[in-house]
Amino acid sequence: MTAEEFQKLLAKHLKGETNLAEKNQIEQFEQHFLEKNQNTVFSSDSEKAAIYRELLSRVEPPAVKRFSWLKVAAAVLLLVGMSYSGWYVFQNTETITTAYGENISVTLHDGTQAQLNGGSSLRYSAWWGRERKIELTGEAFFKVAKDKAHPFVVYANGTKTTALGTQFNVNAYPEDSAVYVSLVEGSVEVDGFNQTDTLTPSEQASFVLKNNGLRVRSFQTAQVLGWRSNNLVLSKTSFAQLARVLKRNYGIALSFENASFKAYTVSGQLGSADVHTFLDAISATKGLEVKKMGESAYLIHKAGENE
Repeated sequence: MTAEEFQKLLAKHLKGETNLAEKNQIEQFEQHFLEKNQNTVFSSDSEKAAIYRELLSRVEPPAVKRFSWLKVAAAVLLLVGMSYSGWYVFQNTETITTAYGENISVTLHDGTQAQLNGGSSLRYSAWWGRERKIELTGEAFFKVAKDKAHPFVVYANGTKTTALGTQFNVNAYPEDSAVYVSLVEGSVEVDGFNQTDTLTPSEQASFVLKNNGLRVRSFQTAQVLGWRSNNLVLSKTSFAQLARVLKRNYGIALSFENASFKAYTVSGQLGSADVHTFLDAISATKGLEVKKMGESAYLIHKAGENE
């Protein structure tokens, strides 16, 4: 909502012409406004508390409501007029990104905890309306703060995951062939490519991008969530996918002398062990060798070559 749109809605409300949906929209803004501007708008804590009590009241004499809203209207217009920072509460978005090899945890402004894998980004509005909307690229784990009135929705690569209060993982790297939504606790609704399903704990939805197909099945927690503790579990993982995993989790570039090597698969566990040692071990089982090419770069080649 822009400043101009809010001013029009506010004027309509003061005339008593807003419908229920518009009133709810204003009420959602009032809480955000008071929290974001409590130190800059009100002359004293007592004035802030008095106005806050009035705004929270759902049934009050029209005269009192008008007085309360006129104060808020004046404060909003003052903020917009004083500086560009006043636009923050209307249309600003926040973006959190991670580099390859980086893993960070953040707490969003509704109390939701999010952990981002390497090479990922979250984008969301500084002020949520009826829907707590998140745009995800890459992979993230969410522990959602409960708020039944405002569903938490993650949009990722053509898919939509809706939750009220739950824990789930979304893997949606653009270079991968599928989007995976894995539910740990609670319940989520997944929606993508005109298909919808509801997951229960330990179920994973796979949206296959090639044919827009949806499949739901159980998953192994250690394999899906191992990245959170830097303990990767591989199960019939192709060398091509391994290269992507190493790039995301460790910032390591893995290349191949022959493209056919990418189809080889590996199963095992990679934790705090030296990556070079791990690559040596899995390469040897295929008659291959690994060569360090730089600070964070390795080449897998045929044994006996590239010496």
